[in-house]
Amino acid sequence: TKVIFWIMLLFIGAIPILAKSAAQRLKKSHWEVEAHTFAPVVKKTYNVFWPMIEKSTFASVIANRGFLNLWINQILVQLSFNALNFTLIIWVFKLTDSNIAVSALLFAIYLPAVILGLFSGVLVDILDRKKIIMVIDFFLSLLFFSLIFLKASFPAILVITFLINALGQFYSPAEA
Repeated sequence: TKVIFWIMLLFIGAIPILAKSAAQRLKKSHWEVEAHTFAPVVKKTYNVFWPMIEKSTFASVIANRGFLNLWINQILVQLSFNALNFTLIIWVFKLTDSNIAVSALLFAIYLPAVILGLFSGVLVDILDRKKIIMVIDFFLSLLFFSLIFLKASFPAILVITFLINALGQFYSPAEA
């Protein structure tokens, strides 16, 4: 499991490096316009030395405070989602001693993906992602803490679980 963890860590860390490399390649290109024709013909030419651009290291990416905050936020939110869903399955079974109640909980976990999955990405693309992440984090914290006080009520657990996973459907495209 340690090997898988480090492979995932390196993969997640490589995403901004690849994005920066692509952005630097685009900066090295330039546009030429032929002015002697009635309708200008645009030709795109690339600098052949773009692979010689300075490579980013993992340490330099982590040193970027904005990326580090986003990355830590993503890790904590994913851990909290998965730990909560797993814990709620066990809690609901102990609370109700019913497989049907656990099935209803799983329905509340996966129903937001079916209902909101198609629309959440479009809405996130229209709005400001940073604000979306901040608002969702605020509401997730309220919902997580409300479970402390409503842990004995099965209907409240279902509603809170549905809302948490509905917010997760907007959070996933916003963090991408």
